Amino acid sequence: MYSGDRDIARGRVGAFHTTLAGLAPHWDRIDVLTPGHAEARPTTLFGHVYVHPSPRSRFAQRRFIVGMVKELAGQRHYALAISHDHGVFSNGFAAMEIRSRLGIPYVSEIHHVPGHPRAGSMKERAQKWIARYYVTRARHRATAFRAVNNVQMPSLLRQWGVATDKILVLPSVYLDFDVFEPAEGTVEPSWDVMFCGRLDSNKGLDLLASSAAIVARALPEIRFLVVGDGPRAEALKSDLQQRGLSGRFEIRPWVDSPSDLANCYRCSRLLLCASYSEGGPRVCLEAMACGTPVVSTPVGIMPELLDDGLTGRLVDWQPADIATALLEILSDPAAGERMARLAQAAVQPFERETTLDNYAEAYLRLAEEQERRRTA
Repeated sequence: MYSGDRDIARGRVGAFHTTLAGLAPHWDRIDVLTPGHAEARPTTLFGHVYVHPSPRSRFAQRRFIVGMVKELAGQRHYALAISHDHGVFSNGFAAMEIRSRLGIPYVSEIHHVPGHPRAGSMKERAQKWIARYYVTRARHRATAFRAVNNVQMPSLLRQWGVATDKILVLPSVYLDFDVFEPAEGTVEPSWDVMFCGRLDSNKGLDLLASSAAIVARALPEIRFLVVGDGPRAEALKSDLQQRGLSGRFEIRPWVDSPSDLANCYRCSRLLLCASYSEGGPRVCLEAMACGTPVVSTPVGIMPELLDDGLTGRLVDWQPADIATALLEILSDPAAGERMARLAQAAVQPFERETTLDNYAEAYLRLAEEQERRRTA
């Protein structure tokens, strides 16, 4: 598995750790190659999942993957590789090279493309062009492409020439309903609006600040919680300070566990997703499972899941529209409670064990098919 996750080798227990926990029982061995980090160390999980962080910079990730796979493949046979593809697609181009040299078939997982359906910056427009270039190169080389929503990503892949029978739709969101569940009894909210995610341009941080300024004029005592860190963290803090909103925001770079994150959802009156591009987003479904209403832009799976006005609010990428939706829910607690109940029911198909089993079994079938072709 060629991953872009930098937390698993640092001992952080997040979504990718849960994914590996679900895959591990289905496979004899899984090797995970990750980018490097100052805190990263090689580690073994679940007895037979081996994590290999790169000792090199991210610019040398392709070379690291090719070299490490050559070494590992000299010791054992690999039935399938999974490449998490994004950014400059170092993993994907490495996967193509390995397929050519060693014959290891691979699945290209593209959870979302920056700039699609909307670009948040010039950088994202360039990233979308890079993604298109990669897909057009990989469409005849990858064994399959994984999409994590039913409409937005498959449609884009088909536009870029990927055959429909090569597109696997496998959701990436899986929920542990023992963790992500509504609070027992009445909870006094600590925050009015929660925002959770990597602090980067595709998350709509400009929309967060702009809509917060509008809402704060109507509700001067409003309280925001931001959970996340990333390259735009300082820019967000500066923007909030210039708007006089710093005192209204609490920013937490990280929470220690899924349970802590679930408590944040339960202690918030609603969750805002202002993203320009997403695959899921996972945080929206987690909040819905906790009984927290969601206001989201039409990204990833949200147009499929949010029935506007019923299971939440689906809004355009306009600060005024976002602010209006926030104020409607904040000013009408009964409507928020109705949305929360319906939203909780809407996410029930994403139960963790079932979703992860389906994910693992789809790749097992694909690996078995590739093995039959290899030995035929």
